[in-house]
Amino acid sequence: MTQTNKALLIAASSGNFQSGPEIPTSLLATPWSAVKDQYYKQLRRQQLPSTLDWESENFSVILPRSLSVISNIYLRVNLPDLSDASHAYKHAPGKYVIQSLSFRSNGTIVYTIPDYTNWLRTYEENLNSEELQAFRETFLGAKTTSRTHQANAVFIPLALPNSRFGHYAHGGVNFGCLPCRFGNSVTEIVFTLNSANHTVLDAGHAPASIQNLCSLEFREIVGRSSFQNAFSEGRGSYSVCINENVQLNADWQNCDAGVKTLFKNISATGNLFAIEFQTQDQGDSVHQEVDVMTSLTFLEVKMDNECVISMDESEIRMDNYSHGYRFNNNVLTIQPRLQFNNQGTKASTSWRGAVDMRNIQSLDIEVAFKADCKVRLYSKRYARIVLTSGGEFKKYLD
Repeated sequence: MTQTNKALLIAASSGNFQSGPEIPTSLLATPWSAVKDQYYKQLRRQQLPSTLDWESENFSVILPRSLSVISNIYLRVNLPDLSDASHAYKHAPGKYVIQSLSFRSNGTIVYTIPDYTNWLRTYEENLNSEELQAFRETFLGAKTTSRTHQANAVFIPLALPNSRFGHYAHGGVNFGCLPCRFGNSVTEIVFTLNSANHTVLDAGHAPASIQNLCSLEFREIVGRSSFQNAFSEGRGSYSVCINENVQLNADWQNCDAGVKTLFKNISATGNLFAIEFQTQDQGDSVHQEVDVMTSLTFLEVKMDNECVISMDESEIRMDNYSHGYRFNNNVLTIQPRLQFNNQGTKASTSWRGAVDMRNIQSLDIEVAFKADCKVRLYSKRYARIVLTSGGEFKKYLD
């Protein structure tokens, strides 16, 4: 057996950089550990009335007073078979059921998700291939990697303050639970559904009605009485930070490949850490899948008529890389973004900088895209959601 002598290497090893905190040696096994509380998660289903169907507007779901603490709420829809087996649903059709939703407290909107599909895309983008496929199979109706006409149940995550799905996906990040003792306050989720055509690629083969095929699945957390009381009572203490999407232009704007387009006097508010460019092919949106977006080839930003950012295509690609954006799953491309911080992928889990728009009088952005497209702009800003001592949710932008 060949054996080498490492004595010289060990004797010559440098100690000049050993001033940092020490970490355990990797030669020892990870210490045995234990969690403080034992709890279980169980699903509680609540059937929704027959009034909920495709194109339902502002359908309100009030969180039941019998809940104590939950981790998630899912809208379950049993999608029916398509009438023609030669046609198919879009891949992961659950993404295309909800158009928009809002989280409300005592009738007041706390925050709004203006485009649900794009909101969920943020989470999917950073999943690797295996994680993305598992997520879509479990929740969004993607039985296989190919499209299908067959019936399937989809479990669509709703946007709670503690939801991980509106964040860029990061392993090991915990977003906690939602305490559900609101006293006499009323907490509700209000959503609007798309037309049936949004779930398919062909306008002539949309699914039938989903009346009486919809329910809510509450992911309820159950433990000992002391545990339940500790985590269900958050009035006066519960506070989380979310990244809020705000639509900046009224409608889609067509952009031709390589042609510079100026978005002038953008009305953004709050502490802005990014602006996202949602792009689609020009023309009808209804039957498009939204996994693939074109990329930026030019970006220039002026604040108060001073140029603060100017990049060409190569510089934009380098900027994306420095912010942690990667093409991780060969399915979703990197959404075009403008960052006002550092390490942008982590901005929704920790403070990474922002521009306080109260200090800016005017914001102009000029862009060019690699392919013909249509564009909607969304600002991403920090927002703090607090549960008051009276059981009402409030939002603060600083």
